[in-house]
Amino acid sequence: SSGINAEYGELASQLSENIKISTIKKCRTFYGMSSKYPAITVANIEKSSKLKGYDSVSRDVDAEAIRIAVGHAVTSLKSDPSITEIVVDSSGNAKASAEATMLSL
Repeated sequence: SSGINAEYGELASQLSENIKISTIKKCRTFYGMSSKYPAITVANIEKSSKLKGYDSVSRDVDAEAIRIAVGHAVTSLKSDPSITEIVVDSSGNAKASAEATMLSL
């Protein structure tokens, strides 16, 4: 268990450094950072106040922001023919992440 946590801690540290030096608009894919995952895509979850056309009274704009970000990431990975499996983080809202994943496949 501690070996797994150490692996993910190191990966998180590497991703953090790479994100600091890059500008992520929708999503960005990093290759070769993990032996378990050949590609890791990081998505930019927009602040709900920046989403245009979504009324916070009638929709859960935070969930919609997650759907949009996860959808971009899944679509990006799907376009790479070398990727045969996609694992998605819940991003704080498992339902919204699952919906975006299924709609993007």
